[in-house]
Amino acid sequence: GNTNAAADVPTTSAGAGAREAVVVLSIEGMTCQSCVRNIQSTVGEKPGVVSIQVSLERKEGEVRYDTSATTAQNIRDHIDDMGFVATLPHTGVPASCVVQIAGMTCMSCVRNIESTVGAKHGVTHIKVSLEAKEGRVEFDSTVLRADQVAEMIDDMGFDATLKQISDFKTHKTIVNGALNQLMTTQSSRSAAAEENHRRGSNTTSE
Repeated sequence: GNTNAAADVPTTSAGAGAREAVVVLSIEGMTCQSCVRNIQSTVGEKPGVVSIQVSLERKEGEVRYDTSATTAQNIRDHIDDMGFVATLPHTGVPASCVVQIAGMTCMSCVRNIESTVGAKHGVTHIKVSLEAKEGRVEFDSTVLRADQVAEMIDDMGFDATLKQISDFKTHKTIVNGALNQLMTTQSSRSAAAEENHRRGSNTTSE
């Protein structure tokens, strides 16, 4: 057989690590270690799957995957297709992305995108800015990929381009970091103004 495809599987580069997620699935129907090995070898070769560890005792599988290449639902489907019954956990893996949107002309466009995309399965929050011509979308990465979010907006007749993807922790850090930087800049400015004022008052008293 052709082994070239297998050689290309390990794609755990430093860049890919930022988009990795882990999902633990319940797996019913396993009877022996042969089932375990079968699931691990078959699912482990699927695109986007970085690693998989299956436990017969706990009836579950822990899968680390690249969220830009696959979803937890795809992984569940792979296991289902093998004749087992795989169930996803109810808690999702939050992620966010920024989509550049061209073609919006008014607030009606904004509301249309927010209501349409916001109602899609897997989307938890969306905020669109007409001025910045972009939308920030928070979504469940076990259900959706960032490029699928951009496609939803594209399908509505707008020109949507993916600008930025991050897991939720990174997203919060970016937002908080920007706020802290703004506050630091403002406080340093006020400190400088205060220093100038003090210098001015010292010269007048002398």
